[in-house]
Amino acid sequence: MALVVQPNVPEAVATFLTGYDGNFEFLTSMKARYTAGHGLSEGMVSAIQRCIVRADEQEQAKAPDPDGIDLFTLPEGKSFHAIPTREGGMHIVRVDRPKQGNWVGWVFLKQEPVHDPKNGGRQQVGGTYTGRMRGAASRISRNWLASCKRYGTTVGKCGLCNRRLSVADARTGMGKSCLKRAEDLYASNRET
Repeated sequence: MALVVQPNVPEAVATFLTGYDGNFEFLTSMKARYTAGHGLSEGMVSAIQRCIVRADEQEQAKAPDPDGIDLFTLPEGKSFHAIPTREGGMHIVRVDRPKQGNWVGWVFLKQEPVHDPKNGGRQQVGGTYTGRMRGAASRISRNWLASCKRYGTTVGKCGLCNRRLSVADARTGMGKSCLKRAEDLYASNRET
């Protein structure tokens, strides 16, 4: 049977729903609704997209990570990153790498603006990242400067200091002083 995509439903959502065979009540009811030809509201589609992201993250967490994800190349303090999703949206991720206090030597990830204590993950000195956001953590660790700049161009705030950007700075995704500091740090981390 050919997949019929309803006009307001992205193809990724339609494919996921029609192939879903789990027991999560929300998704089974959405699958039944969709396959019966009933429409899905924007809120329902959005909730299903979040379920898809969670399912991807859970699959990635199960997969062995031979190299480990190391977030200690990121600058100390807070930084903000935009990670593209398969559906064309963006995940906004805040990374906290404390400079002082009891949590020095740790890195924490949190998805914004969701304030869920189970959301995110962490890394301790000498270890590798553990948590539910392995995909985002991996993308950030590979090129944190690019994801930081993407945050600035997407949100209009600097990826390091989170201040509102001028129109000129919004093209680069960071304020001038933060951009210089970030590029220097990124280059020095790549040399080592």
